[in-house]
Formats: sequence, structure tokens, C-alpha cells
Amino acid sequence: MTATSDTQAVPADAVRDVTDDELQALRRDGWARLDGLVRPDVVATLLARLQAHMGADGEKEVSGGYGVKTPRPPEARALKKK
Repeated sequence: MTATSDTQAVPADAVRDVTDDELQALRRDGWARLDGLVRPDVVATLLARLQAHMGADGEKEVSGGYGVKTPRPPEARALKKK
């Protein structure tokens, strides 16, 4: 297990290795789709933790740890309305 900045831990196998085919696609196309890169249960846990911290819709202003509030930028809010 790998420790995080809080008291929770992330399993060592939470992220899979990138395949040779994915690396070839990245080199060839400049991007690569990495399906299943992070285990679904880990993604669900991260989403739940972020929603608890930022609200279900991500609109809650949060502190970045330096006493600065970080609201969602207006362009991000506009994307949500489309």
C-alpha cells in the first residue's frame, strides 16, 4: 500500500501498467486511450472523496491548502450547462 497525504491509503495495484500497444499509439498519434488504467473501485472511492470535499456537482469552493479559495472557472460552469 502507498500512503497518501491524508490517513487513507491507495492500493499498490490501483493503476495498471501501460501496454506496449498503448505506448506505440502515444508515439504515433500523440495520445493514447488508456481504458482501465485505474481500477473502477479506486475511481469510485476518489470520486466519493472529491464529491464529499467539493459537493456532488463540484461547485463548492475549496481551499487549496494555502488559504486560497479555488472556485470553478466560468468556462467550466458553462460546459456543464450545455
